[in-house]
This record gives sequence, C-alpha cells and structure tokens, in this order.
Amino acid sequence: MASAFAQLQKIGMALLRLQGFRAREERTPGGRRFFVYEREGFGAGPPILLVHGLGGSATSFLSIARPLCSSSKRVLIVDLPGYGRAELLPDEVPATALELTPALEQILKAQNEPVLLVGNSLGGALVLGAALLWPERIAGVVGLAPAGAPFSEDESREVRTVFRGGAESGSELGRRLFMQPPWMVRVFARGLGENIAHRAVQHIVSAIREGDQGLPADQLRALRVPALVLWCEGDQVLPQSGADFFRSVLPAGSVELFERSGHLPQLERPKETLRRLEQFIRSFTHKRPGGKPAS
Repeated sequence: MASAFAQLQKIGMALLRLQGFRAREERTPGGRRFFVYEREGFGAGPPILLVHGLGGSATSFLSIARPLCSSSKRVLIVDLPGYGRAELLPDEVPATALELTPALEQILKAQNEPVLLVGNSLGGALVLGAALLWPERIAGVVGLAPAGAPFSEDESREVRTVFRGGAESGSELGRRLFMQPPWMVRVFARGLGENIAHRAVQHIVSAIREGDQGLPADQLRALRVPALVLWCEGDQVLPQSGADFFRSVLPAGSVELFERSGHLPQLERPKETLRRLEQFIRSFTHKRPGGKPAS
C-alpha cells in the first residue's frame, strides 16, 4: 500500500494538471528522463523555471506556481531525473548532483529568451550553478534556502544524519523542514522517511563530504546575472554558515533573511515567497537605462 506521503504526491500532481499545467516527459542527452510541467502565463516577466530540492518534486511549488502566471510569460516546473514522476527505472544508476544539470540545460535551450531560475535547497545550488554555466540563457536566479555553500566536517556529518532515511529520520526531518511544523508532518513522517531513503536521494547524500558541496566562490563573485538568495531564519536543515558564504560571494543586497520560515519557504510562507518573487520579476520589466534591472 502506498504511504500517505506518496498519496499526497499523487494528489499534488493531479492538482497541477487541474491548474492548467501540461506535463511532458523528456530525456537528457545521456538518456535520463525528467518531466516538465508547463503553463503559459499572462505577465510581462520572463519565463520562470522552478527547481525542487533533494527528495522533492514539482509538487513542492504547488502553492506558488499558478499565481506566478500573472507575473511571467510562462511558468515551468521540473521533476528532476530520479524524482517525482521521473522515478528511477529498476536498473538505472542514480544521478549525482552534477548529472542533474543537463535537464536544466535542455529546458533552457528550448526557450526563445532568457529564463528566470528559482530553486529550493539542492535546486538552489543547481540554479546558481546553471547561472555560472549558461549566463546568456538566464535572466536572473533566485535561491530559496539554497544549498551550495561549503560544509565543515561537522556540518557535512550533520546533513548526512538528517537525510539518513527511515521512519525516525522522517519524523526528525519533518520537524526540521519547518519553523512551525504543521500537524500533517506527523501523518506523513513515515512516507517522508521512505522517500528520503530512496536510492536517488541517498546517492547524493553519500557524496556529501567536507568542502565538496561548495559552489566555486571565485566564479560566484563574477556572476553576470541578477541574483537573489532568501536565507530562511528557521532553517534547521542546512547550516547557518551558508548565509555568511553567500553574503561573502554575491553582490551586496543579494542575500536577504526570510523571516518566520524553515527550509521550505514556498510551502511554509507561500504568500510571502510569492510576493518577493513578484518583486524580483518586476525588476526585469522596469529596466534602467543600459538594460540593467532596477533594484
């Protein structure tokens, strides 16, 4: 019998369809499958691509995806290889974090204009990395509680413990993901633990080592696209040293403290997350002379 968490994921996918998002399966050049959910918008902002975190799926953006259609020309959400509907095939080797990026590149190439990337947690690291690799295809980048800062030995051990998988881990992770955990966390704890124990997740967790997860600081300092990092006040999943790292490598004002939220601001504080994203999108529709976004 499917867990309550798995049933919740199916409901989320059905709701995305009801909200007008069309799903399609695609394959990376290396043969990894992923799913793209797409809906045309009616706003003036650039197309926006939403990228989930470790163990997540497109459904984690259910609360903000449709409202973003009023600000952007097009809204896309991805199920990365091994996640959501793009679950691993029985004989498929799980992807490393780096091996997830071709899915983003393929989506970007399919657009006829630069795209605004928004990523949560691991997705935040992926979109920041994409901005370094393909700046000409990216209008801007937003990290919601992003990974990508280097870990100390103690910090890497703590993150591996949090994502160890299993029923006990599910309860602990459920509490850590939210500053004020909703009552539903208790209902979905077992399924959440099983989801984190999945080999697609554990393949990435097993690679977390001291210093290995850091985005290149020197390249971030030279980032050529507008960037915004919302670092969550109540984040108990990633170490708070991450905020200092991003402040040290991104331009002044690029890192903001997002108050009263844990690691999933799009779920815990959807209205506030949406409001800040809409403000960022408006910076692309009100340009200063010379083509630079307004602050």
